[in-house]
Amino acid sequence: MFNQSLLKRGLVFFNYKLSVIGALVMGLIVFYINYSHGIIPAGIAALKQFTYTFFVGGLLLKLLEAFLNKLATSFQGVVLAVLLNSIVTILLIYFVHSMKGTPEPFYSTVPTIILAPLGFFSVAVQKGYLNRESMDLKKASS
Repeated sequence: MFNQSLLKRGLVFFNYKLSVIGALVMGLIVFYINYSHGIIPAGIAALKQFTYTFFVGGLLLKLLEAFLNKLATSFQGVVLAVLLNSIVTILLIYFVHSMKGTPEPFYSTVPTIILAPLGFFSVAVQKGYLNRESMDLKKASS
Protein backbone atom coordinates (compact mmCIF):
# COMPACT_ATOMS: atom_id res chain seq x y z
CA MET A 1 0.00 0.00 0.00
CA PHE A 2 1.11 3.54 -0.76
CA ASN A 3 1.62 5.61 2.35
CA GLN A 4 -0.24 8.94 1.99
CA SER A 5 1.94 10.72 4.56
CA LEU A 6 5.04 9.72 2.55
CA LEU A 7 3.56 11.55 -0.44
CA LYS A 8 2.85 14.63 1.65
CA ARG A 9 6.42 14.64 3.02
CA GLY A 10 7.76 14.23 -0.53
CA LEU A 11 5.84 17.28 -1.70
CA VAL A 12 7.71 19.34 0.88
CA PHE A 13 11.03 18.66 -0.86
CA PHE A 14 9.96 18.18 -4.47
CA ASN A 15 7.79 20.04 -6.98
CA TYR A 16 6.25 17.20 -9.02
CA LYS A 17 4.07 19.20 -11.41
CA LEU A 18 6.78 21.56 -12.65
CA SER A 19 9.31 18.71 -12.70
CA VAL A 20 7.24 16.67 -15.16
CA ILE A 21 6.53 19.66 -17.41
CA GLY A 22 10.17 20.82 -17.38
CA ALA A 23 11.51 17.31 -17.93
CA LEU A 24 9.32 16.73 -20.98
CA VAL A 25 10.08 20.11 -22.55
CA MET A 26 13.83 20.01 -21.91
CA GLY A 27 14.12 16.34 -22.93
CA LEU A 28 12.46 17.06 -26.28
CA ILE A 29 14.65 20.13 -26.91
CA VAL A 30 17.85 18.18 -26.16
CA PHE A 31 16.68 15.29 -28.36
CA TYR A 32 16.21 17.72 -31.25
CA ILE A 33 19.65 19.34 -30.66
CA ASN A 34 21.39 15.95 -30.81
CA TYR A 35 19.21 14.29 -33.49
CA SER A 36 21.75 14.85 -36.28
CA HIS A 37 24.07 12.38 -34.48
CA GLY A 38 21.47 9.60 -34.69
CA ILE A 39 18.45 8.48 -32.77
CA ILE A 40 20.38 6.52 -30.09
CA PRO A 41 22.79 9.33 -29.10
CA ALA A 42 19.92 11.85 -29.21
CA GLY A 43 17.80 9.51 -27.09
CA ILE A 44 20.57 9.09 -24.52
CA ALA A 45 21.05 12.86 -24.28
CA ALA A 46 17.29 13.41 -23.99
CA LEU A 47 16.96 10.72 -21.32
CA LYS A 48 19.79 12.27 -19.31
CA GLN A 49 18.14 15.69 -19.60
CA PHE A 50 14.70 14.32 -18.70
CA THR A 51 16.02 12.43 -15.68
CA TYR A 52 18.09 15.36 -14.43
CA THR A 53 15.27 17.86 -14.91
CA PHE A 54 12.70 15.64 -13.23
CA PHE A 55 14.71 14.70 -10.15
CA VAL A 56 17.20 17.51 -9.62
CA GLY A 57 14.97 20.20 -11.12
CA GLY A 58 12.20 19.36 -8.67
CA LEU A 59 14.62 19.66 -5.77
CA LEU A 60 16.07 22.90 -7.12
CA LEU A 61 12.59 24.43 -7.31
CA LYS A 62 12.22 23.77 -3.60
CA LEU A 63 15.73 25.19 -3.06
CA LEU A 64 14.61 28.30 -4.93
CA GLU A 65 11.67 28.63 -2.58
CA ALA A 66 14.04 28.35 0.40
CA PHE A 67 16.31 31.05 -1.11
CA LEU A 68 13.27 33.23 -1.76
CA ASN A 69 12.03 32.84 1.80
CA LYS A 70 15.41 34.09 3.06
CA LEU A 71 16.29 36.68 0.40
CA ALA A 72 13.05 37.97 -1.11
CA THR A 73 12.73 41.09 0.99
CA SER A 74 13.53 43.15 -2.12
CA PHE A 75 13.70 42.85 -5.87
CA GLN A 76 17.48 42.41 -5.58
CA GLY A 77 16.95 39.50 -3.20
CA VAL A 78 14.66 37.77 -5.69
CA VAL A 79 17.20 38.32 -8.48
CA LEU A 80 19.97 36.90 -6.25
CA ALA A 81 17.88 33.81 -5.41
CA VAL A 82 17.11 33.24 -9.10
CA LEU A 83 20.76 33.80 -10.06
CA LEU A 84 22.09 31.37 -7.44
CA ASN A 85 19.66 28.65 -8.49
CA SER A 86 20.37 29.27 -12.18
CA ILE A 87 24.14 28.98 -11.71
CA VAL A 88 23.78 25.70 -9.82
CA THR A 89 21.42 24.35 -12.49
CA ILE A 90 23.60 25.37 -15.44
CA LEU A 91 26.79 23.94 -13.93
CA LEU A 92 25.14 20.65 -12.98
CA ILE A 93 23.47 20.16 -16.36
CA TYR A 94 26.71 20.92 -18.22
CA PHE A 95 28.45 18.31 -16.03
CA VAL A 96 25.73 15.75 -16.79
CA HIS A 97 26.00 16.36 -20.54
CA SER A 98 29.80 16.36 -20.48
CA MET A 99 29.79 12.77 -19.29
CA LYS A 100 29.96 10.15 -22.04
CA GLY A 101 26.87 9.86 -24.19
CA THR A 102 25.86 13.40 -25.20
CA PRO A 103 27.23 14.35 -28.64
CA GLU A 104 26.72 18.11 -28.14
CA PRO A 105 27.19 18.88 -24.42
CA PHE A 106 27.48 22.67 -24.75
CA TYR A 107 24.57 23.03 -27.18
CA SER A 108 22.53 20.72 -24.96
CA THR A 109 23.19 23.12 -22.08
CA VAL A 110 22.19 26.28 -23.99
CA PRO A 111 18.43 25.76 -23.45
CA THR A 112 19.11 25.51 -19.72
CA ILE A 113 21.20 28.70 -19.83
CA ILE A 114 18.25 30.49 -21.42
CA LEU A 115 15.25 28.83 -19.77
CA ALA A 116 16.43 28.23 -16.19
CA PRO A 117 16.61 31.91 -15.15
CA LEU A 118 13.32 32.65 -16.92
CA GLY A 119 11.64 29.65 -15.32
CA PHE A 120 12.94 30.38 -11.83
CA PHE A 121 11.95 34.04 -12.14
CA SER A 122 8.45 33.09 -13.30
CA VAL A 123 8.11 30.76 -10.30
CA ALA A 124 9.08 33.66 -8.02
CA VAL A 125 6.42 35.84 -9.65
CA GLN A 126 3.81 33.07 -9.57
CA LYS A 127 4.48 32.37 -5.89
CA GLY A 128 3.95 36.06 -5.11
CA TYR A 129 7.50 36.96 -4.07
CA LEU A 130 7.43 40.00 -6.34
CA ASN A 131 4.91 42.70 -5.70
CA ARG A 132 4.72 46.45 -6.19
CA GLU A 133 6.37 47.15 -2.83
CA SER A 134 9.41 44.94 -3.50
CA MET A 135 10.03 46.59 -6.86
CA ASP A 136 9.46 50.19 -5.73
CA LEU A 137 12.97 51.66 -5.85
CA LYS A 138 11.96 54.83 -3.98
CA LYS A 139 10.82 52.84 -0.94
CA ALA A 140 13.89 50.58 -1.10
CA SER A 141 16.31 53.52 -1.06
CA SER A 142 14.67 55.38 1.86
